[in-house]
Formats: sequence, structure tokens, C-alpha cells
Amino acid sequence: MLPGSTNVYLCPNCSKSILQWTLASANGIGAKYFSDGRVKAPYFPETLRITRCGDCGTIFWLDRESIVDEFEDDDFREEDARKSAHYQEYGIWAEELDKEGWVKAIQEKVYRNPKEEVYLRKKLLWCLNDLFLVSYGILETVNSTLYLENASNLIKVLEDNSQKDLLLMAELHRNLGDFESCLEVLDQVTEPDLLPLAFAIFKKCNLKESKVFELS
Repeated sequence: MLPGSTNVYLCPNCSKSILQWTLASANGIGAKYFSDGRVKAPYFPETLRITRCGDCGTIFWLDRESIVDEFEDDDFREEDARKSAHYQEYGIWAEELDKEGWVKAIQEKVYRNPKEEVYLRKKLLWCLNDLFLVSYGILETVNSTLYLENASNLIKVLEDNSQKDLLLMAELHRNLGDFESCLEVLDQVTEPDLLPLAFAIFKKCNLKESKVFELS
């Protein structure tokens, strides 16, 4: 994993400089895959698409067209060294939202189109599922009402003409305990690359198991 340039954004509310790293190269060694579509790859971290200002708390998208400056981590190039020193002193590194941040972004409708709503709801789903896995299945650590509401709304905004979305839709029905609907949606998944995951979800569904699981 090799770092790339650092992008600089401005908070749209307070104009604080927000820094976002990029990757020049990465690999999937040690990656873990889960039934909800989430991938944990220590050598291929996901580039942030949205963040919250560490000064004023404003949540905003890190759009490519919103970049105001960039620099390389290169002490031998005077311009990059100067920018790095300046932004390291006065800027804040962008951080991924936590559970409360994802909830706030959805409640405040920070999304600008259905695809961004799907992104936010998937992120919240993964966050809640991660809490479930870490808690070794103790459901009290996860707000079940929030989980049910988010999963139900995510099903509504997924595109039923996308094979990957159909697979996630089936998984969400299983998570909600609607095993009949899960099987009905799985029947529509025909893409060869997705069939192994579809079969894994199918087996869990037949066992009436509803919780997220790691793929072997």
C-alpha cells in the first residue's frame, strides 16, 4: 500500500481546511468478506466520500470538484513541503463518520440523489452489523428499531435491476427475518460471480438464521 497525494477541501460552513489522503497503490491481502457486502481490507482502505468537520460538525461530501488544493508528501519538493507544513498545522484530517454521524446524515437528508442515500444507508447498515459482530451477538448493543428502520428503507431505494442490489436486498430480507422474500429475490440473482454468495445466503435462509456472517 503506497500513499498518493493529499487532497485539501474547505468545510462549506466554517471554511476549515480538511485533508484527505489518497492511495497510489493497494492490494486485497488479508481482506475479509461479509454477507452484507462489506469488505474489510487492511491494505486497501476505502477512500472517504463524506466526512464531518472537526471544528463545526458540518457533514459534507468530499467531491472531486470541491478540491481546493493538493500536495505530495515529498520533503524534496519545496512547494509540497511548504504546503504540507501549512496544512498539517492548520488543517484537520477527514475522518469516517461513526454511527451517530451516519444517522445524522440520513436524518438531515445530506444525500443529493438516491445513489447517495443508498451509500449512507449501506454505511449505517455495516456500522450496526459491525457492532453486532463485535458484541458477539448481544443485540442490546445495537438499536434494533434503528436497524429495522434503516434496513426497510434501504430495500425501498435499492435498484431491482442491479444484480448486486438484488443480492443485498435478499440479505436485508433475511436480516429482517423475512425468509420467504429473501428466497424470492435470490431466484433473480443469475450473475455467475455472485452465485457463491447467493448460495451462502440461501443456506442461512433455509436454516432461518438472520444475522450477518463472514464468508469462508
